[in-house]
Amino acid sequence: MKVTRKITICGLVQGIGFRPFVHQVAHRFHLNGEVNNNENGVQILVTGPSEVIDAFYHELLHYPYQLARIKRSRMDSVTLRSFPDFRIVPSEKGKRVNLPFTPDMALCEHCTKELEDHEDRRFGYPFTACVECGQRWSISKAYPFEREHTSYRDRSLCPSCETEYTHLDDRRYHAQTISCAECGFSCWLEEGGKRISGKNVDVFEAAAKLLKQGKILAVKNSAGFLLCCDATSTPAINELRKRKHRPDKPLAVLFKDLEEVRAVVHCNTEEAEELQGRVSPIVIMPLRQNPDILLATDALAPGLDQLGVMLPYNGILRLLANAFGGAMVATSGNMHTKPVIADNQTALEELAEVADVFLLHDQEIANAQDDSVVKFTPEHKQRIVMRRSRGMAPNYFDAPMTSEKQLLAMGGELKSAIGLIPNQYLYISQYLGALGALETYDRYREVLDRFWELFDLKPELVITDKHPGYQSTLAGTALAKEQSIPLRQVQHHEAHFAAILGEHHLLDHRETVLGVIWDGTGYGDDGNVWGGEFFTYKDHYIHRLAHMGYFSWLAGDKMAREPRLSLLAAADSEQLLEAIKHKFSTAEWQVYTQLKKNNRLLTSSVGRLFDAASSLLGLCDSNTFEGQAAMLLEACAAKGPREGVEGWDVFDASGELQPSRLFEVMHKAKKGGAAREVLALGFLKTLVTFIFKVADRSGAKIIALSGGVFQNALLTDLILTEAQGRYRICLHRELSPNDENIAFGQLMHALHIKENT
Repeated sequence: MKVTRKITICGLVQGIGFRPFVHQVAHRFHLNGEVNNNENGVQILVTGPSEVIDAFYHELLHYPYQLARIKRSRMDSVTLRSFPDFRIVPSEKGKRVNLPFTPDMALCEHCTKELEDHEDRRFGYPFTACVECGQRWSISKAYPFEREHTSYRDRSLCPSCETEYTHLDDRRYHAQTISCAECGFSCWLEEGGKRISGKNVDVFEAAAKLLKQGKILAVKNSAGFLLCCDATSTPAINELRKRKHRPDKPLAVLFKDLEEVRAVVHCNTEEAEELQGRVSPIVIMPLRQNPDILLATDALAPGLDQLGVMLPYNGILRLLANAFGGAMVATSGNMHTKPVIADNQTALEELAEVADVFLLHDQEIANAQDDSVVKFTPEHKQRIVMRRSRGMAPNYFDAPMTSEKQLLAMGGELKSAIGLIPNQYLYISQYLGALGALETYDRYREVLDRFWELFDLKPELVITDKHPGYQSTLAGTALAKEQSIPLRQVQHHEAHFAAILGEHHLLDHRETVLGVIWDGTGYGDDGNVWGGEFFTYKDHYIHRLAHMGYFSWLAGDKMAREPRLSLLAAADSEQLLEAIKHKFSTAEWQVYTQLKKNNRLLTSSVGRLFDAASSLLGLCDSNTFEGQAAMLLEACAAKGPREGVEGWDVFDASGELQPSRLFEVMHKAKKGGAAREVLALGFLKTLVTFIFKVADRSGAKIIALSGGVFQNALLTDLILTEAQGRYRICLHRELSPNDENIAFGQLMHALHIKENT
């Protein structure tokens, strides 16, 4: 006896070839029916013997499609229907979307082979993709994920693509991003207002020749522009730096293949898998002392012993890398402090003084994204996300949430991202940048508006940081007032703590958890600038347990830009003050010392302590990019001997680390001839000692760490080594430790943490 069943499968099931997979399984079971995407996931109607349908359903769930992440499913009996066969039914945009979005995926092995096969009809076609790879979030305008809801909506299929699209056994069966050179998109070069056209493969050959001549090339990539030049040419790199106003910040390098990567950097198994995985991010790896391929490493990463490396993750980069035949710089296509550019006209206007030539294409990018960045600690191979964007955003899976309300989290300020729970899923936007720049704030609002439209958003709670001057706080406060929405403000470091608790599913943990939240700055509940915090979490309450010893906060935001000011702020002894006086002009010294004398604003910022240590050791007195001093300090410490170096006893009777004593001890050791590599490592080990002093007296056996300081791979390894057999250490792996996780933490805080009265 035949019956009809309706099967609903929710989770990451759109834009990954799940419907073709369902069709293939139905074909094997000789079942008729239909499958379509809807606003909740995938819906299947199937008619046949009940026991066969049960077996079909079991197959879908227990032997699922490899790219799918099924969150829930159900099967219901419905009125008997007759179907002539099994088919995929296109979907219309639903009213309320309730599904995760598919991130962009790196080019698969099959599409790569076609791209490079002279006999294949897609040879040299830069937009080649299939159901298992290619753009998704970057081209999505609406959901469900159908061709008409993407940047492909105006591209009709040619007869050859139509055949592939409708053939059940074809790899591109119902691939919404199917196209070829005949019916798809085109690339061209533009120089001095003149358009240079040709076949796609010819355009890339011409671009490669220009790169070899020392030209700077602006490349419209799959999710935003990149700026490229020859990575072996110091003059080309320095010219790019000069034009982009980026004198020292490390530049990522694109290699043709893994073999070339390993000729320049040390690449372990974890790093190779990350480079070649579905995300294919930039991976930061240590440079070889004697590389087989000589790059201009001093120009690429001044003062550092590591390099950001990437492999071609789409047809555009693959064709360019193949044509160039060597390593090239591939850095974000934007001006200093501004967001990555995604459209041709803006690039031609804003990058005109940076790029000599533009490699453009006619595909619209709906959601601009930077490349994601990842690194691994050298000893424990702990994964650290430095930037969460292309390939990772905008979903976050496995979040502990049971919200019946729509929640909107506005995030932080410097490394902003938006978080929201509009349905049964949680979303974290791609990295958006520092909101102090107007263009970045405009991009932030564009992304917020995009989410608003996609979800028909009607938030019942808006969550912001407590800092009254953050643009994200001001925007959230205004939004809540305009639309009469309740507002909740979450202290910055409590949001960090809630983020790491949420990522490790510790929010319902019964025992005390110690939170170590270290970063550069955050508005504290006592009116001071926090950044070296210890919290306890138990029974859904957070309490501040301890903090880094307070020192002066000088000159506002200027302190974060000038490590010498952090050193002055933390220094108390006459000997040390006299030793650092030369870092300032006479007028500056008078102004800043008077400011310090009259200052009432204090800070516990560990980020500023890194700056101070870097200045004391002569590594960096003025940052030209965020985190420069800390990165140089980490690189210096990594050169020192790991054994025989200990931290210093610079703690008061209560166990609080006193910054003035720390730098006095470091200064004396420096005067005594201690190598700065030893001093840098001693500084890190002193911080590690502080963590475990507080942990020992807290009674907690779990230590959860968050904040930008824990992007430091060496510090992370030292903590993990010290904790072995004593404590469970929880670190971010899917989220960045930096302020990109603030929005997620705000959501977790609102859902799980009770406010202290």
